Amino acid sequence: MSVQEVRNPRRLHDHWQIPRPLSFGPIIKTTINAATYIFSTAQHTISRPSVMGGCVVVAVVGRKAANHYLLISSIQKLISFREDQARQQAVQVRNFVDGYLHSIDLKIKLTPATRNAPEVRDFLKKKILAIAEYTRVSKVFKKKVVQNVLNDFISLFSDAERRINKDLEEDLGYFEISVTDSVRTIKPLGDETHNQGKIPLLIVFKSGRRIVYKPRSMRPESLIVGRTNSVMEVMGWGTYKVLCCQERGEHYGYAEFLEYTPGCNTIHNIGDLREHIGKMSALDYVADKLGLSDLHYLNIIVINNIPYIIDAEVFLAPSGTESGIFDVGSGAASVFDMTHGTVEAYRGKNKLDFSPHFQRREEFEYGMDRETLSEIGVDIDQIRTQTRIQMAVMEGLNHRIKAIRDSLSEDIGRIVVINTDELKRGILPYIDSPDSNQAGDRFVESLQEKLKDHGFDLFLHKKNQITSALIQDGSHNDVPIFYYNSIDKTVVYGKTIIGKKLIKGRKHLTVNQIKDLRAMVASGEGESDVARDFGISREMLCRHLKKI
Repeated sequence: MSVQEVRNPRRLHDHWQIPRPLSFGPIIKTTINAATYIFSTAQHTISRPSVMGGCVVVAVVGRKAANHYLLISSIQKLISFREDQARQQAVQVRNFVDGYLHSIDLKIKLTPATRNAPEVRDFLKKKILAIAEYTRVSKVFKKKVVQNVLNDFISLFSDAERRINKDLEEDLGYFEISVTDSVRTIKPLGDETHNQGKIPLLIVFKSGRRIVYKPRSMRPESLIVGRTNSVMEVMGWGTYKVLCCQERGEHYGYAEFLEYTPGCNTIHNIGDLREHIGKMSALDYVADKLGLSDLHYLNIIVINNIPYIIDAEVFLAPSGTESGIFDVGSGAASVFDMTHGTVEAYRGKNKLDFSPHFQRREEFEYGMDRETLSEIGVDIDQIRTQTRIQMAVMEGLNHRIKAIRDSLSEDIGRIVVINTDELKRGILPYIDSPDSNQAGDRFVESLQEKLKDHGFDLFLHKKNQITSALIQDGSHNDVPIFYYNSIDKTVVYGKTIIGKKLIKGRKHLTVNQIKDLRAMVASGEGESDVARDFGISREMLCRHLKKI
């Protein structure tokens, strides 16, 4: 079928066997703005990849049903490619997303600030293509995932738009944004989503002001790097504006947008390099005291030779957890630009500029290691030790750190258990497939091993709940995340406590712990399982059940 043939609505419906909508002539068509453009290109390129255009004219009668039918039909065909049709599938996904972003339904739900952003289009394309390329997952499950991704996308961006418009009237003045300003564009930051499609967004206003919106609590950043009464304020550097908000019990917030500009982090000599490592060592000291972790090269950005923590979601981690700042290969202190300048989205994150006069500068273009630094007279371990000694006697700083730590203990922070690449490549693509049981087993085994490294026991009797939470994440194309309760020493996944740091020889429980214990038994959990969860004997459990 030619391009001209597909553009003919009558031939289009004949070819795809789509029920023709009722035709009431040009008057009705004019009334509904001539036509409804709906996933046209996406449908045609499924089995005719050369076709790049087309449209469907839908009368106002039954328009919603027709739109829904076409969406489901498009998704169904979107996931029907064979493994040897990767190029055709990529074209199909591109056209599907373009059509979706211009559909009538989306125009009603989202503003042009979202729909017209190239970054939004690329974000959806990457998401949907990853789903379409799963080879071991059923088509029914694929269709469900694509639908969930689209629903999550609408929910995320419509919530953001509504909240921004509301907060413009009062709160966003903190970022020097006028109440008369308006949003020019909204862009996703990154590509990994959690908790049903949530991801940070960059908000660009028509005035040129930019802020970061995060659909989670920003309290950790406020306490650690905020401009007022934070730990870094006592340090005298590394602070930025953070605003915490709440809507109907849901936490979200905004942060000042920090951006590297070429030349702002120039290292002229060995002294500058030692000073840079010293600042990273100071951050590492603070991170160690607050249990901050996951501080890789994308979660710290250096501007004007000052490092800033831009993601403090992993806090009060179990004792012994490293901050990650000095990790070889990903740590912010050793890696400047992991992409070697080839990926624009990552370029400039924690980037250092070496002066042309700096000897052996070519060896530090994208990172540094102990061996090379040692050869030019820079000893990382010595700098870290000296920094820790100096900071240990800073009474005001350590007093503030303790106060912030106590305050953070009221919240539950994230804990990094399983590597993201392992989840995305070895587990998520196989759920709800012939190998789903194997994938679930592999997930549980990996959890058990990683939690053991942290000193936790995994509650194997909760395997079904763990697997269900995994399928829930997979059905939204989300990367699973885990939380750590530093008070109870428990690990949470979804809504389930899946592990606990056992205290050997425990003889006493608090009143609240006994209440929790009784509630778990009352809910039907076996007494032996509950006793193991609390690190006590079954006999001791029975004694506690008689109390209160």
